[in-house]
Amino acid sequence: MSKGIVDIAGQRGRQAFDQMVARGIPPTPQNYAVWYAYVSQDRQVLKKAVDVVISNNREFTEEINDDLYQEYFGMDRHLAAVFGASSSLEHLVQQLNGVIGDAERDTGSYGETLKGIGQQLKTGDASKVGTVVSDLIKATAAMASRNAELHARVVDSGKETEALKEKLAAVQKESQMDGLTEIPNRKAFDRTLTAEATMAMETGADLALMMLDVDHFKKFNDSWGHQVGDQVLKFVAKAIEDLIRPTDTPARYGGEEFAVIMPGTTIEAARLVGERIRMAIGERRLVKRSTNEPLGQVTISSGIALFELGEPVQKFLRRADEALYHAKRTGRNRVCSEKDLASAKGTAA
Repeated sequence: MSKGIVDIAGQRGRQAFDQMVARGIPPTPQNYAVWYAYVSQDRQVLKKAVDVVISNNREFTEEINDDLYQEYFGMDRHLAAVFGASSSLEHLVQQLNGVIGDAERDTGSYGETLKGIGQQLKTGDASKVGTVVSDLIKATAAMASRNAELHARVVDSGKETEALKEKLAAVQKESQMDGLTEIPNRKAFDRTLTAEATMAMETGADLALMMLDVDHFKKFNDSWGHQVGDQVLKFVAKAIEDLIRPTDTPARYGGEEFAVIMPGTTIEAARLVGERIRMAIGERRLVKRSTNEPLGQVTISSGIALFELGEPVQKFLRRADEALYHAKRTGRNRVCSEKDLASAKGTAA
């Protein structure tokens, strides 16, 4: 490693530590990982999330620090699970190789026994026939017993293989799901958006993207606490999931922001879906389960954009975000598309 790289790493480390001290953040390894990534600007989504907390003058509480780490570094535990399963799979392969080796040795030994018996029979000595037949019976019985044992080991290995396949599939699924809302997470969203954009370019089909954000979520959290806030996020995720098609992909984009990828959908059709989601959420009056206290109304704002063939995915995402911010600026609890944003710019001009 060159001296320049070491100097840069040391400088970033000091910057991360200074940021943590200035904000009263405990210098734990998890917090350091978050703030080192923040000052390095290696993860723009993380930087955006931290900047939102800073701009709202929010304290970096233990809950917020933990959320930041789990959201942007929580994949590490999934990778560990994958490595663990891979290690088990390697061990299983070694076991199977052992079974094959044993089978080859046993087959070779049996062959040598048959060869010896054959040579004895060639002598023509009748007095040895009984002994030869007895030896043949014993060798065959031993081989049959060994084959049965090897078969049992192969069956057991097959069961272990199936169990590992199921474990790997579960790990893969978990790594793409948001632990709280049980819908796809940001990494799954990024992967799906890129795949759908590629498909749209190949087929020329429409592709709409809707970004949704819970209005005044910070105020809600401050009033009722993070546990109630988590229940609100789960409620919003379920409402979104219930009102979209099986071909659409919902996702928790980060914090209180959600997204829906809608292949084969025009901007007008996407807006209708957005309105249905907005009304379904706004019409519910939530209560605190433990006390039955009314929590009031939860509302969301949404922004919609239509993919332009050949454009970078990040530009597509940015236009949907801008439509969402326009909905926020113009009163919240509404659905706006990039067409509304263009009209507003034209009026201002």
